[in-house]
Amino acid sequence: MTSVTRAYLALAAVVVLAAQFASAAVFLALKGLPILLLLVLLQRWGVADAGARRRVAGLVLSLAGGLLIEVSFIAGTAVFLLAQAAYASSVAWHLAARPRLAAGAMAVTPLTIAIVALFAIAVPQPLQTVVIAYALVETVVIAGSLATWLSAPRDPRLRDMAAGTWLFGVSDSVLAVARWWTPFDGAVIVVQSTYFAGQWLIARSALRRQVEAVADFDQRAWLQV
Repeated sequence: MTSVTRAYLALAAVVVLAAQFASAAVFLALKGLPILLLLVLLQRWGVADAGARRRVAGLVLSLAGGLLIEVSFIAGTAVFLLAQAAYASSVAWHLAARPRLAAGAMAVTPLTIAIVALFAIAVPQPLQTVVIAYALVETVVIAGSLATWLSAPRDPRLRDMAAGTWLFGVSDSVLAVARWWTPFDGAVIVVQSTYFAGQWLIARSALRRQVEAVADFDQRAWLQV
């Protein structure tokens, strides 16, 4: 485990604990820091390709959405919808040359219908339209990233992208259950933990070089202007 990984996990853990135990103001002040660290990492080490650049855009939008959702749930969800659209375009970039895999990804259509039906039942207006659109785009991202990984199962970047989007989906699913179906103790810890884990994996998938292949970073290099 590199120093960057340890720093990110420690920062994310602080934010998760703040979500559960600190005031809303403290949580809001800390919430964006882990994603900011990921963006600094990507800026310092570079991104792999055009699809990776779209994932970086998704991370930037996720940072904005994650902060905004604490003030306005509908506005934050709308920004997260744009983040998922950026991730979807990244997946589409990979699937464009693999039409058979793109067709295979559509096998999750029944799952998409089930998720949208649950949201349609549980979520009131005016949230319903935005949340259903979000759920549709997210299922496209999840299915597409899985199909992309299956096209090259030994590629660590595609594996990280698939795992990251699925963890993001778990986070959103738990959030939906706790908010509109059955609230339960510790839901916020599950939501935030899976969210930050998912974003970490998505960021790793965008890196020009894999984190495991990089020696412990020189902290002085990160301080250079």
